[in-house]
Amino acid sequence: MTLLALCAVVLLLAITGLIFLICHIAVSVQNRPDQDENTPPDAQIKYELVSRSYSEIYLGDLIVVNNSHIYTFPTVSMENVTNYRERVDGTLPYLIPNINDPPQMQSEAARQLSAMLTQYYRLSGDDNLVVYDAYRTEEEQADGNYSVAAGYSEHHTGLLVALSDSTTSSGLDAATYSWIYSNCQNYGFIQRYPSGKTGITGVSNYTEAFRYVGVAHASYITANQLCLEEYVDLLRNNHTSANGTDGAHLRIDINGDGNTDYEVYYVPGNNQPNALTTVPVPKNFGYTISGDNIGGFIVTVDLNAPINAA
Repeated sequence: MTLLALCAVVLLLAITGLIFLICHIAVSVQNRPDQDENTPPDAQIKYELVSRSYSEIYLGDLIVVNNSHIYTFPTVSMENVTNYRERVDGTLPYLIPNINDPPQMQSEAARQLSAMLTQYYRLSGDDNLVVYDAYRTEEEQADGNYSVAAGYSEHHTGLLVALSDSTTSSGLDAATYSWIYSNCQNYGFIQRYPSGKTGITGVSNYTEAFRYVGVAHASYITANQLCLEEYVDLLRNNHTSANGTDGAHLRIDINGDGNTDYEVYYVPGNNQPNALTTVPVPKNFGYTISGDNIGGFIVTVDLNAPINAA
């Protein structure tokens, strides 16, 4: 009887321990913020709060400038595109129409543009690509007889570039330059004004214009055949989060391997005079914050960039 009693006690303790372990695992999974089976096991985001002024809504790689949303001309540094142009086997991989007055862009956009066009040259041997237009001042837009009024052109941002073919002196033929159209997202660019989106963008016959938004967003926009306006609306309408954990984040898999590389969510801005917006951000992963030039902020969490945090 003593042996049977001892076995019963051991069995009871084992069952109790198993139940405790199962409950602990269940609680741990439940407490993982906004994760799913496609998220890496170690991607538990820990949040902290930062403040942003309303004026910062007009800054960032994801701002939308169009006939409905005017550019506010914040102070943003520009660089000559030629700063990143290097010879490949003694040849310049792309052309600049006026070397004494080269196009300008924001630095990361210019760097990624050069990387893209250089890779195109390495693969094709074609050095006929021309970077013919990029940043425009308000005065240049007003004096240039453009179809878009000054203040409403994305060329003001320094994130938009227009390419052409020196042999035809025209835009970028989609068949001839299919590699550019098919791979631009890998360098953070999207086709800003696709021919089928004129009713949304308000711009037609400008398919050779490419806009820098960053690799995460460019990958999603391209894969889902969106224009920038549609993408920002998607974030605002379906992926809004006030504290990081109360909304469904947009998960982006840029490699197609089933793993989430980025999580993106939208935070509405506080538009009261002199008010600050509290933005939840990860303290254990790298992230960026961009305004949308409409009314809020877009947070992009890089799950491939962990940071040690308590």
